[in-house]
Amino acid sequence: MTSRTVQHGWWGSEGTARDKFRRWVGKYGTGAHLGLTDEFVDEVLAMWPNAP
Repeated sequence: MTSRTVQHGWWGSEGTARDKFRRWVGKYGTGAHLGLTDEFVDEVLAMWPNAP
């Protein structure tokens, strides 16, 4: 199976982004790999499932 991006978004508020991240984990969790990244400072804020 090939990985592909199915959702992408940008939010001005970290709180909003984290809420959307949690919702996407619930919606796409099985077999999905999700990442929440602050693109301004190039920092990963959350990964699901947790990165090793």
